[in-house]
Formats: sequence, structure tokens, C-alpha cells
Amino acid sequence: HSDEVYGTPHEKDFINELYPTCPNISIDYGIMEKADNVYVSLGDFGWSDLGTWGSLYDISPKDKNHNVVLKGQSLLYNSNDNIIVLPKNKLAVIDGLDGYLIAESDNVLLICKKEDEEHTIRKYVNDARIKMGEEYV
Repeated sequence: HSDEVYGTPHEKDFINELYPTCPNISIDYGIMEKADNVYVSLGDFGWSDLGTWGSLYDISPKDKNHNVVLKGQSLLYNSNDNIIVLPKNKLAVIDGLDGYLIAESDNVLLICKKEDEEHTIRKYVNDARIKMGEEYV
């Protein structure tokens, strides 16, 4: 059935219907441990789990005040150690913030301390879903 919808307007609906029924397991457990054609090669290279804002901040280029602007435009005054992620057509003028995550996606703007990190951000997402509805997450 997937061959019939791949590359068609129905593909997204197909994925949205089936994805929630898939087991919630990691790639290494779900696929790699069962594969018999996997090989290992010794390598010496840096690696960082980019699953957190903090790790993304660590590897990203910073301005002279250690701010990271991943997307969007910003004018920063008296601000240090921030992460800014905005839509392309959005400008943020920021004054006096130190150590914050400023992120906008669709119709949600998140401003929180960088140190709050993932567990607190997940709580914010759950709160938004419960209190404001699915259209905000």
C-alpha cells in the first residue's frame, strides 16, 4: 500500500496514520541489532548528540558576545550567551538578555533560560498542548 501513496498528495496522511502505530524504539535496537550485514570501522572524529539546545549551542559559531543565531535576523544589545532561532522573515531586537533560548516556530514563541533545557521545555510543550490545544505544538 505504501508504494501507491509514496510521492502523492496522500503520502502525508498515510504517514500520519501509520507512524503512531509504529513501536517507539531506537534505530540501533529496532534495526541494527537484527542486521547481519553491519560492519565496524575504527574512526577518530568528534561526535556530539545534537538532541539538545545546549549541545547545538556548543558546536555553533558564536558572535563576540557568545550569542548563537541559528535562523532569522537579530539585533543584540547588552546580551550574551543566547540561542536565537526565528523564522527567516522575523527580526528580533533583544536587549539585556543573558543565557536565554529564544525560539519561534509556527505560531509559538518560546523564551526561557538556556539552562532549563529539555526536561523543562518538554513540560512547557505538554502544558501548551493541555491548556491551549494541539494547534500550538
